[in-house]
Amino acid sequence: MGKQPYALGLEDGQPFTVAGLWENWKRPDGEWVRTFILLTTQSNKLVADLHDRMPLIIGPKDRDRWIGEEEHPGDLLRQYPAEGMVRWQVAARINSLKNNDRSLLEPLVVAG
Repeated sequence: MGKQPYALGLEDGQPFTVAGLWENWKRPDGEWVRTFILLTTQSNKLVADLHDRMPLIIGPKDRDRWIGEEEHPGDLLRQYPAEGMVRWQVAARINSLKNNDRSLLEPLVVAG
């Protein structure tokens, strides 16, 4: 059996922002390519027993700063606190790109 996948969220159910960077660049053949990267940070207490890294989450109050034109919002590059977050087990079918529906985030019912 493979690793158990989990979903992460905010306790209040609101969406959160994952920090990322993107860039357009021109290949030698002249074609423009858009690339991006999602940033990670050291795991908080909620995630630490699953993995040593987690997405760098930008809190709702800092979202406008992150996507704005501020040149160096480096103080936002910090671990999001575990308090106010939740995690739950989800079905392994979340690991396939051919699956793309809301049911992927439904909590896995574990037989007890």
